[in-house]
Amino acid sequence: MLRPPLLSALVVICLGTGLVLAEAPNNAVGDTIAARRGLMNQLATLQTLVDARVSSGGYSPELYDLGQAAAASLDAFAVLLPPQSNLLGGAPAIEGVDTTAAAAIWDDLPAFRQLLRDTAAHARAASEAADLAGFQAEWDKVAQSCSSCHESYVVFDPFAAFN
Repeated sequence: MLRPPLLSALVVICLGTGLVLAEAPNNAVGDTIAARRGLMNQLATLQTLVDARVSSGGYSPELYDLGQAAAASLDAFAVLLPPQSNLLGGAPAIEGVDTTAAAAIWDDLPAFRQLLRDTAAHARAASEAADLAGFQAEWDKVAQSCSSCHESYVVFDPFAAFN
């Protein structure tokens, strides 16, 4: 019943990511950073959609699609971390390109990538759950990983717009 609107939403999310890429500066590092930002936006939207489905109180097949989409986004994110995109940790600045990716990501890049892969595995496990309780148990691990990642690996300057 909700599957067509959900699939439409996922298409819009993917197209939105493409629009972010289209606005990126014309260079590989800028494109890579824009793709990461687009995936983070996708994941936030997927979380909102999951919250809406879970709050309805019943298990729905859309949760499978949402979990799989989140897992795919996390897997894609893991390959978008070349050293030259470490703009806050030693890579030369690029005009028109900024990032919120903390330098700590590259301090132990294999561990960070493993965190992304583990979180993707939890999203897949959530999507394959037989009921809402099983989905929620695994999805809580996804949400916890996302929160801890943002605390440790995302730099946010609330005053950046004033510069």
